[in-house]
Amino acid sequence: YAAPVDVVINYEDGSSEQFHQTAAIWKDDQKQATVSVSTKKKIKSVQLNGGIFMDADESNNEWVPK
Repeated sequence: YAAPVDVVINYEDGSSEQFHQTAAIWKDDQKQATVSVSTKKKIKSVQLNGGIFMDADESNNEWVPK
């Protein structure tokens, strides 16, 4: 089921930003959502961090560019 989530963006300069997303981001697709972020910094990784939502497989909650 849809749940709110925090998107944490970690930058190569060591800084990070967190963006709270409501459950509405899942309204069109319960398995995939798109979050757009505008930045000039180089992204090191992106993580989903909810803490309040149930996730059977937390191993796929981080994206690292190749």
